Parts: sequence; structure tokens; C-alpha cells
Amino acid sequence: MKNSVPKSQSYPASIIRVGAILYEAVAYTKDDGSVVSGVDEWVVRSIRARRNSLSRDGVKFPSFAAPPKMVNLYQRNEFTWIKALGKSSSYDWAPSIWSGYKRQFAEGSNLPGGIYTTKRAALRYAIADTQDMLQFQEGQIKVETDQDVIEELQTDHANGTLQLRALQRRLKALAK
Repeated sequence: MKNSVPKSQSYPASIIRVGAILYEAVAYTKDDGSVVSGVDEWVVRSIRARRNSLSRDGVKFPSFAAPPKMVNLYQRNEFTWIKALGKSSSYDWAPSIWSGYKRQFAEGSNLPGGIYTTKRAALRYAIADTQDMLQFQEGQIKVETDQDVIEELQTDHANGTLQLRALQRRLKALAK
């Protein structure tokens, strides 16, 4: 089976800046059977060395041996981007953010899987990833012998097909 998922996008250190917005496309099925698709925003919140990584036992590393800086991404959503206290129309980051809404990668390396600089690229990745998942599930359905597992795989496959269609509709609407 050929992997059709696009490669991770490179993000050179020369163009990374605090405040840059990156995108990740997601689709999921709710408990009531409805499908939700969307594009999440990830914001570069800081670029800095990891804590306690610039020295060992009080001795600083020479500049050529210093560890790489890390780019810290935070997902912007209703839990992380909240109305500032005492101000009517101002928003700011929440004081405490769950680790599931944070990602980190080394400066100059590729972006984390599924995160891209444009909405279109993020949607293309999500579509290709969902298609690969559906092909894998079809193969599992063919070789599985337990009927309960087959029913669960068929339900997951049907939900995945609906998610794929939702992502394709969103990509088509973005192209207009």
C-alpha cells in the first residue's frame, strides 16, 4: 500500500516569527452521528531554548554546542484564547493552558505532522491521511474473523467516509 500522505512542511528558521499562524485540518464524528470538520489555528507563541538547557552544572555551553531553540505552538480556541479580565473587547491567552493545546518543534526542522502554513495544505493533508486510514480499515475488514470487530471496523469506516466528504467539501469551498 502506497502512502499518499504529504510530507511535513519545512519551516526555515529565517522565516519563523512569534505571532505566525499555522493551520491543522480536523474532522470527527460526534456521539449523535453528525460530522464536524474545521481548520484549527496554531499560533507561534515563543521561540526560545528549553529551560535548563544552556548550561550543565553551572558551566555554559559554547555557542557551537548550544542546543537548538524550540518553537512553541499554542492552539487558538475558546479554551486558550479568552476575553481579558476587566476589558470589554480585548482577548488574551488563558493563564493556564492544557498540554494537549501545545506543541513544540526544533527551530529549522519540519513542522509537526498535519500542521501547515496554509489552510489548503492542511486540508489536503487531512484528506490524504483520512484516505489512507480508510484503505487500512478496508484491509483490516477483509482479514478480520471476529464479527464484533468487523462491525466496529465497518462503523469506523462509515464514519471515516463521512469525515472525508466533509473535508473535501471544506476544501472545495475554500477554493471558491
